Amino acid sequence: MTGYEAWLITFGTWMYSVNKEQLARAGFYAIGQEDKIQCFHCGGGLANWKPKEDPWEQHAKWYPGCKYLLEEKGHEYINNIHLTRSLEGALVQTTKKTPSLTKRISDTIFPNPMLQEAIRMGFDFKDIKKIMEEKIQTSGSNYKTLEVLVADLVSAQKDTTENESNQTSLQREISPEEPLRRLQEEKLCKICMDRHIAVVFIPCGHLVTCKQCAEAVDRCPMCNAVIDFKQRVFMS
Repeated sequence: MTGYEAWLITFGTWMYSVNKEQLARAGFYAIGQEDKIQCFHCGGGLANWKPKEDPWEQHAKWYPGCKYLLEEKGHEYINNIHLTRSLEGALVQTTKKTPSLTKRISDTIFPNPMLQEAIRMGFDFKDIKKIMEEKIQTSGSNYKTLEVLVADLVSAQKDTTENESNQTSLQREISPEEPLRRLQEEKLCKICMDRHIAVVFIPCGHLVTCKQCAEAVDRCPMCNAVIDFKQRVFMS
């Protein structure tokens, strides 16, 4: 059974306005709660579908960082969606949701309310941090609109993909120290990138932050899930 067939089965007797075959092709499966659906890859959820809404367009609008979306539709498609659609509604919601996340993080880079929204769209925290730092260094100020931030993130992803595809096998040889370096990086807090990970978030189960940075968040920086409990762990 293919992924598409497995996702399609979840819709059962789907009676809502959007075609279930189109939803399955766009990587979505039904979660059994009214018209709520979720992407198998990025975990992004959508609901309250309106007639004639296109699943691929909604996927690109709300979760442009999804790797499955990128593989199936490409960078140009995602860019076109964000050039033609307004995200004012998303910005209003973001402004209400993010102050606790940014409260204890760098005052220069992360008072920007669009950080949480970009994470929710599927972009990697380290990529967002890097591109915001570059923006401040070149222009002296952080991003003012979500559209520009998303466009730069998508463009950076495209450049990275093209650079990787152009590398030869000799250029990609890994030194003996590389696996150890990667292992050490995996243990670092994804917010401060300084201290070791020491907390697991419940119920999502993500290991993301050190004890100090965990105190500053009430939503998981990886998946945006509300944190019910923060369990201390000790990484060996």
